[in-house]
Amino acid sequence: MLIRSNRPLDKLQEPVQVDLLTSLGMGDIYDQFPWPLPNMKACEGDAIWRYRSHYNFCADVWLDFQLPDGRHATLILSYISHGHNQRGGFAVLVHRSHYPQPSLVEYFTWTACDHAYKEERTGRCQHKLTCTKCGATYAVDSSD
Repeated sequence: MLIRSNRPLDKLQEPVQVDLLTSLGMGDIYDQFPWPLPNMKACEGDAIWRYRSHYNFCADVWLDFQLPDGRHATLILSYISHGHNQRGGFAVLVHRSHYPQPSLVEYFTWTACDHAYKEERTGRCQHKLTCTKCGATYAVDSSD
């Protein structure tokens, strides 16, 4: 498993890696990788690339592994932990195939918690969303 963070290589990287692994239900990088991912849902590829072109990510994970049905695949997991993706992000699963057969690509969202947000107005165009299950919060400025 390769974990790449967009943060500087200093003490900020370790908390990101710990939070990522905890969100996946893993103690360290040597634990069995979970499949399916927590609260995983299929999505369109456009949702991932649109998000990645506008917002930053905390870390990417690249992993070659064997699916439960025995097929081999490469998983590219983006850990976002922003907005509705608190403690989660996106996943791209590329099923291996032999050339010239094209590879099958699947897209997913995932989160450690299946968030149920409650919205609170905190100002004229300010809103605070809080998950009623895990307590994750984030603020939205709707004046844009």
